[in-house]
Amino acid sequence: MSHHPGDGRIQLFASPLAEREEQSSDYPVGKNAVVRERESSTSTPPSPPEHLPYLNHDESLHANPAFRRHAEATAAELFFDLFFVANLTTFTHVHEINTSASLKSYVGFFSILWFTWYQVSLHDLRFSVDSIFERICKGLHFGFMVGFAVAGTNFKPEDELDNYEYFQDLSLLLMASRFVLVFQYAAALYFTHHYHRVRVPLAMMILNYVVAAFAYLGLYFAFKSGSTGPHAYIGWYVIAGAETIFTTVISSIWRLVSFKGTHMLQRMSLLTLIILGEGVIGLTGSITRIVQNYNTFTSSVIGDIVAAILVIYFIFLIYFHRMQEHHIGTFRQQLWSFLHFPFHVALVLALEGSQQFTLWREGVQLVVDLTDQFNDAVAPLDISQPLSAEDYQNITEAINNVGNYTFYYAPIGLDITTYQDNFENLLNMFNSTSQGIAEQTSNATDKLVNIASNILVVLSDAVFAQIGIAVDEEDNSEENPDELEDNVSVPQWANLFLLVYMYTFITSGLVLMLIGALGLVSHTPKTVGGYVRAAITFAVGLGVTLLSTMVLSDNNIANYVTSAWMLPTLTFAYFIGKLIISSRNELRELTSNSRHYRQH
Repeated sequence: MSHHPGDGRIQLFASPLAEREEQSSDYPVGKNAVVRERESSTSTPPSPPEHLPYLNHDESLHANPAFRRHAEATAAELFFDLFFVANLTTFTHVHEINTSASLKSYVGFFSILWFTWYQVSLHDLRFSVDSIFERICKGLHFGFMVGFAVAGTNFKPEDELDNYEYFQDLSLLLMASRFVLVFQYAAALYFTHHYHRVRVPLAMMILNYVVAAFAYLGLYFAFKSGSTGPHAYIGWYVIAGAETIFTTVISSIWRLVSFKGTHMLQRMSLLTLIILGEGVIGLTGSITRIVQNYNTFTSSVIGDIVAAILVIYFIFLIYFHRMQEHHIGTFRQQLWSFLHFPFHVALVLALEGSQQFTLWREGVQLVVDLTDQFNDAVAPLDISQPLSAEDYQNITEAINNVGNYTFYYAPIGLDITTYQDNFENLLNMFNSTSQGIAEQTSNATDKLVNIASNILVVLSDAVFAQIGIAVDEEDNSEENPDELEDNVSVPQWANLFLLVYMYTFITSGLVLMLIGALGLVSHTPKTVGGYVRAAITFAVGLGVTLLSTMVLSDNNIANYVTSAWMLPTLTFAYFIGKLIISSRNELRELTSNSRHYRQH
C-alpha cells in the first residue's frame, strides 16, 4: 500500500501532504522548488529539513503545499493492474474476434476498461495515502473491475440488446466508480482546503467526476429492451474521453496538482509490460492448442512460433529503450501518458493477431493435407464419362471416411454439431444426386462437383474451429438445395482471416509509429538525429500498415497468406525498428571506444 503515517499506525483518514522531512524530497513542488534551487546554488551546505523554518513558512505564505510522492508503484497499484489484465484476458477468451462487429466491441470494451484504470491511477499517483478510507476505496475499485468482467460477457453493442440489463449494469458500475473518485478527491480537498491555490483545481476535479457519474446514470435509462442502441453506448466513450481531457487540462493549468515528481512513467510502462505478458500467455496458449489437438509441428509452424516470440521481444526492447526515467515536463508527460491509450489498443490487437497467425499457419498445413485426402477420395469423379452406381457409392464412402477422420481430432468439449450436421446434409445430397445420375447413365454434372466442393469447405471450416480459430458456421439444412448445388460457398475461415490479416498489420504498424511518437515526446533535448530516427521508425511502421492493402488483390493476398512469411515480415520490421533506435547509443559507444583507443 501507500506510505503509512509516521507512527506506523493506519489511520481512518490520512493527509496527502508531505511531512516536514518529506518536503525536501527530490521532487519539490511550487515555491519549494525555488527555495531548493537557491539553496543548492550557494556554497553553504543546506541545513537539515527540520531546521529550515523558512521552507515551511514559505509554503504557508504562498499556499503551495508539498504532496507525498512515491518513487515506485505501490502494492495496491500493482494489484489493481492485475485486475485490469484479468478482465482483459477474460473478455478476450469469451469474445473471439471473428467479425468486424466483434472487433469494434473488443476495442470498445478495452476503451472502457483502460479509461477507468487511467482515472483511478491519476488519483493514486498524486493523492493516495494508506488509510482505512483509501483501502475501502481500493476494495470498491477492485469490485468494479470484477463487475466489468461480468457485464463484459454480453458486451455486444452491435447486436439486438436482448440482454440490455448488462448494459445498464455497466453504466451503473461506471457511475459508481466515478462517485468513489469524487469521495477520494473530496478527502484530498479536505486536507488541503487551507491552501487557496489548491481549492479550485480539486473542486473542479470533483465537479468533473460528479458530472461524469450522472452522465453514466443517464445512459442507464437509454438502454431499453429490444432497442438496438446504435448511439447510446457511444456515450460511454464520449464521457470517458471528456473526463480524461478535462483532468489533463486542469493538471496542466494548475501545476500544483500536476504529475511532476510522480511515478507516472513507471505506471504506464508497467501496464505495457503486463500487456506484453498477456501476449506471451496467449502465444503459449496457441501452442498448447496445437499440441493437444494434433501433437505435431511442421518446420513452418515452428518458424512462426519463433517469429511470434521475437515480435514480442523486439516490441519490449524498442519500447523500454525509449523509456525515460526522469521528469519530462508537465504537458509532455501527460501527452506521453495519454498516447498510451492508442498504443495499448494497437498493442493488444497486434499481439492477438500474432497469436492467430501462429494458429493460422497450422490450420493452413492441416487444410492442405485435408485437401489432398479429399482429392484422392473424389479422384474417380470424372465428368467426361458416366460412372456406375457402385462407383458413386465408393466415392461417397471415401468422402465419409475423410469427414470422420477430420472430426475425430475435435477437442473434447468443443461443439462441432453444426459442422457434422452440415457435412451429413451435403453428403446425403451428394449421394442422392450421384445415384440419380447413375440411373440416367449420364456424366457427372457441375452440380455434383459443386456439392463435393461445398463438403470440402465445411470440413476445412471444422479444421480451423478445432485448432481454436472461431469460425461462425451456419446451419445449411434450411438453405435451398439448389443454392448448394449451383454455387460453391466461400470458406468462413477465409473471410475471418482477411479481417485478422488487416487489423494485425494495421495495428502492428501503428505500434511502431506510436513508439516513435512516444520517444519523440519524451526525449530531450531534441536533435536532428532524433527526428531522423523518428521519421524512419514512422516510415517502417507505415510500410507495415500499408501491407494490409494487399487484400485488394485476390491473387496477391491468396499467395501471401498461405505462405510462411506473414509473421517473419513483422519480425523483420520490428528488427529494423530496434536497429534504428539502437543506432545512436551504439554509435556513441563506438566513438567513445575509438577515442579511448587513440588516447592509449
